[in-house]
Amino acid sequence: MKLKKIKPKKIVQFLKFLYYWMLCTTIGTKELGLNPYKKSPAKYWITKRVPGNKNSAVKLSIRGKITCVGYKGRLRRKANSNGVKVAIRNKNKENIEVVLIGCGKAIEKVVELAWKGTSRSRVENIIETWFNKPIKLEVNENINDQNNWSQEVANLNEKVIKHLGDLVKKANEYPEGNFSVSGELYEAAKEKNLFITRFATCNYIVSPIKALGFQSTLNSKVSTTVRAITDNKHLTKEFLHNNGLPVPLGRIFENLDDAKKYLNQCTYPLVVKPVEGSSGFGITVDVRTEEELEVAWDYAKNRHESIILEELIEGVDIRVIVIGGVAKAALLRVPANVMGDGKKTVADLINEKNQERTKNPRFSRTPIIASDYTESFLSKQGHSLTTIPKSGELVFLHLKANVGAGADGIVITEQIHPDLMQLAEEAANSFGINDYWGIDILAQRIDLPRSKQKCCILEANSRASFGGPHYPIYGKPTNIAKPLLNYLFPEKTDDNCYLAVEKLVRLPLKLDCSFEDWANNIANELLVNLKVDNSRSHTDVIVSGRKHHIDFFLNKLWCYKGPQGEVIDEQKIINKDAQQRGELLDSKADLETRGFDYVEHKVDSWLENSELDLDQHLFFKELTRLGFEVNFYSGNLIKFKKDELTGVSSMRFSSMFSDDACNNKFLFKKIITNHCLPTPRGTKFKVNQKENILKYFDAYASCIISSVNITELEPNKVNCVKELKKSLKQAKSKGVKYIYLEQLTKGWDVNIMVAAGEAIGSIIKEPTAIIGDGVSTVRELIEQKNVSRAKNPVYVDQAIEIDTLTDTFTMLGINSGDVLERGKRVVLEDDVSYQLGGETVNIDNLLHKEFKEHAVEAVKAIPGLKYGVVKMIIPDPKRSAKEQKWAISTIDTTPSISTFHFPLKGSSINVIEKVVGSLCLAEYVSTKKSKNSQTT
Repeated sequence: MKLKKIKPKKIVQFLKFLYYWMLCTTIGTKELGLNPYKKSPAKYWITKRVPGNKNSAVKLSIRGKITCVGYKGRLRRKANSNGVKVAIRNKNKENIEVVLIGCGKAIEKVVELAWKGTSRSRVENIIETWFNKPIKLEVNENINDQNNWSQEVANLNEKVIKHLGDLVKKANEYPEGNFSVSGELYEAAKEKNLFITRFATCNYIVSPIKALGFQSTLNSKVSTTVRAITDNKHLTKEFLHNNGLPVPLGRIFENLDDAKKYLNQCTYPLVVKPVEGSSGFGITVDVRTEEELEVAWDYAKNRHESIILEELIEGVDIRVIVIGGVAKAALLRVPANVMGDGKKTVADLINEKNQERTKNPRFSRTPIIASDYTESFLSKQGHSLTTIPKSGELVFLHLKANVGAGADGIVITEQIHPDLMQLAEEAANSFGINDYWGIDILAQRIDLPRSKQKCCILEANSRASFGGPHYPIYGKPTNIAKPLLNYLFPEKTDDNCYLAVEKLVRLPLKLDCSFEDWANNIANELLVNLKVDNSRSHTDVIVSGRKHHIDFFLNKLWCYKGPQGEVIDEQKIINKDAQQRGELLDSKADLETRGFDYVEHKVDSWLENSELDLDQHLFFKELTRLGFEVNFYSGNLIKFKKDELTGVSSMRFSSMFSDDACNNKFLFKKIITNHCLPTPRGTKFKVNQKENILKYFDAYASCIISSVNITELEPNKVNCVKELKKSLKQAKSKGVKYIYLEQLTKGWDVNIMVAAGEAIGSIIKEPTAIIGDGVSTVRELIEQKNVSRAKNPVYVDQAIEIDTLTDTFTMLGINSGDVLERGKRVVLEDDVSYQLGGETVNIDNLLHKEFKEHAVEAVKAIPGLKYGVVKMIIPDPKRSAKEQKWAISTIDTTPSISTFHFPLKGSSINVIEKVVGSLCLAEYVSTKKSKNSQTT
């Protein structure tokens, strides 16, 4: 038998992992605490002297349902994306051993992710054995840590649990299964007879009269303005306060000395938290001294530059789910805890409780994790991980009431006082849209109205998970998905409410009888009529029936995989207008962009000394022209005031769903194609399907490769197999799971800005190039181009550095000292990645009006999107869309206005007036103070 040759690189890698495994086993520590070497200084002394101590390493023994459920693949991707080396081996069916090598903080992040696992995995326990584990505090270990203890808060939680009595005696039992918000919405939509297509956390749902998108629970009617406001904790508090609702006292700081002065003025303990964040990250409770503030300040600064100091309200954490302005469910969130039985240690109780949590579809991926701060936190209660609590004694692991941090979820809808439910309803109505909210309330009692106790609103969350009410650990389960869809889609949705239609769908492949058999089976399931014509080089599918059934059928077509590996990477839905579209023009026409002159654009001189960027400058200038006072917040928010009008708006007008849908190549393709608009041919593959990827790539001379979610991997043009393999390797190193291969379509890169249902500006973006004059050298031509760029506010900082173009010159066969003949054009960058920034040209008066109309259609097709730049590939922008082959590649939902105001060639396109007048001043959220509000 011929033995497979092992590469030397693999041997070195194996020996490295073996070495660190031995270090973990022999001199590693299993101790938790801020200083894990406190009890074993000898190990620390040795660790700092053995070779390889610049790295940290950990050996993990992981137990649970973790094999054959994608767990190991996800762990590898997460390790790679965090720059951590990983090796995994199976010990038995329920145990694996993992070695991680790299930066200590990065390894800690990967270990935390290891606890979460995949949707199908169930992690019961992880034993960590560390080499060179990071020490959190070396100087003053008496300083309170990020999980400060508050006896008062613990006592209040314990009283409420006792008040609930039998409700919390026995945990709920559920059939084995997985939970996800998007999955629950998917099932509820199908039950309601709505069309739905799902990709990861996104759902696109269509009724007989409208379409909505969901990013988790956040629907596309919730604008980025509202979302950005609620992401900003201080601004949220201001909104609630201005509506007369109770919020904690507090202020925002950027300077630690000022924060210390405020601390010394306060007569109450404080909570320190970043202005933006979620899941309790960066938050410290019960801060009383300057030393505690310093530690808390550094912790919060890791999340945001601006820090909030606010009054610590002692109470229990309640989340109320509000739908359509009506409170539907209340969930008590009790911080991670264990109940003593007089026999087991705290560590044993944690493991026992985690095993119970694995049986809950919602809480299975949110175990209680004993961290380095746990020991110091337990010590304040007279415990450690090895002590045995008395029977019935409640021991807290921390006081963060986040479910993701191991908190218990208890449905108390029938036990909570109605006035607290009404308080949540009032908060939900503060932001101008009350479709769906999770309102977080702190209260001393759950059975008293607000007038008889101290309570306040902590947060308004427009994307709150409804997993807690669906699958509470204790209390009556409450389905939220169904009432949410009933509220958002009140119209009738039975089959007869959908139009009866017929569609001709053209597929680019000649598919055989196996496809026809497959398609007929799907058609029968979905109650549609089908006719397949594969007599030509393509395949035409004529499908008729109710519109939602046809939509489900077309969605299924994208899933087809033929016996020879055929995939459907394009669907053209042909209507009478589209049948006239020509297929002949598939190369660039000459737009004579050389005839466009470089134009010097000027901005106000004060901008040079301002912290505003160009887009903010344009918004500021337009709003002040209209007589408003203007202030900018983080998250693209603008606060403006004029007479009685005070409001907050965004510089973006989209939704979280539309942002994700336009960044997700496959979901975007499905939605746009379904609206009879063309997209480039392309399809998705798992990154490890190398053979299928190479086979698909073989059909094209070149392709564009990106991740399905293009924010994970920037689009990159590949011209050969070698480049493709290199890009796949890069994708794996970034932890990308799915890649997207797209045919490189020939044509001009046309960008059309659409705002409030109107196309308001058009530019092309072309690769940076130089044109010979028969006299100047390549270097001189580039220097001349840099002079032109320096006169443009967008390009002033994008000078072309000649020294970085050595490889480009070699590939082009030129030198910087060569003189190019007159009229010779030399392209210096790629037309996909635009390494040098490209060159923008105003073609607003040249572009055929049909493309502007199609751009408006594309924006309307994406739920929640009112403003964006539609990117098209067009061979000849001056000719009709019907006469040529063109495509929409994507929509930029965070476009740069300055790019249109300051093109490199051609006159300025004034788009800011339309954006401010039709969107900013129309979509703002009022901050006008109510008559009942009180001073904070």
